[in-house]
Amino acid sequence: MSTAIIIFAPEFDPDIGGAIVLHKLCHVLNEVGANAFIFPAFREYSISAHNWVKPLRRFLRRDLLLKRELNFNVSESFNTPIISSFKELNRLGDYVVLYPDYIVGNPLAAKRVVRWLLHDLGHHMGEYHVSAGELHFRFQGWIKSYCLPGVMLSEQLLRITHFPIELYNMVNAVPVGERRGVAYCIRKGKGKVGSYDCDHEAVLIDGKSHQEIASIFKRVKTFVSFDAHTAYSKLAVLCGCDSVVIPDSGVEKGDWQPEERHRYGIAYGFDDLEYARKTAHKVLNEIQYDHDCNRQTVKKFLCEVCTVFGLPEEKVLMDG
Repeated sequence: MSTAIIIFAPEFDPDIGGAIVLHKLCHVLNEVGANAFIFPAFREYSISAHNWVKPLRRFLRRDLLLKRELNFNVSESFNTPIISSFKELNRLGDYVVLYPDYIVGNPLAAKRVVRWLLHDLGHHMGEYHVSAGELHFRFQGWIKSYCLPGVMLSEQLLRITHFPIELYNMVNAVPVGERRGVAYCIRKGKGKVGSYDCDHEAVLIDGKSHQEIASIFKRVKTFVSFDAHTAYSKLAVLCGCDSVVIPDSGVEKGDWQPEERHRYGIAYGFDDLEYARKTAHKVLNEIQYDHDCNRQTVKKFLCEVCTVFGLPEEKVLMDG
């Protein structure tokens, strides 16, 4: 029996980047021959220092029995089989669990734990709880490195990308010279809102669907993002917008995105618009390149997981 990769993830939401890449990782793992599943992340859980398994199992019976009862959303485009109870999990026999950075501790009590940092460790909860023996991967180079006793931080990035370029493109877009207005997003940039005053007629895209946002991007002149790391900054470029990120205080351009190819088409502040316009034509190629790299990135990830946890490489691939 092969060793399964269990991804502890929220339901799929096409408007939330973290949910997208967790489900996409499961999909690509299965594409390259691994045995990968999604385990629906608990909405809440209670852990007692002396006896935590019993209340955790009770919660699972109540809230995570079956996919059809939970109505757990998945993407029709991804291969993401669901494991939704400890009973199903135990049938696998052997597995590695991957948690996103915002999950506290090890709720599935896995013997082999991988933690995937989609943001800086502790950013979302204000605290973190990890254990010796864990293997950690960062999503991008701007995420801070760290040294924790017994925790292994990989030198390679686990960067999985998914851009809905079938929506974000120049089809039916208003010509650049005829565009008017501003669109903006706040998302994770709430603390910077006062640093730039958007016109009262500017369109806030937060909470809108991809179809709505793509339509807006195809008619406005400028997109302004208070969130320094949202994918919408690139998607706006694909639709012909000037795309501007409001800089984080004290963060220089090279620290914001260490690799230049991830800065193409995006102005880090309004003074950077000339650079953004000169490099905008490179964005689509870089997105397509990243999509092509997903499989190779996942293969390298599996190789390191096998090395760190002492698993034969064929052990994490599907039997037969």
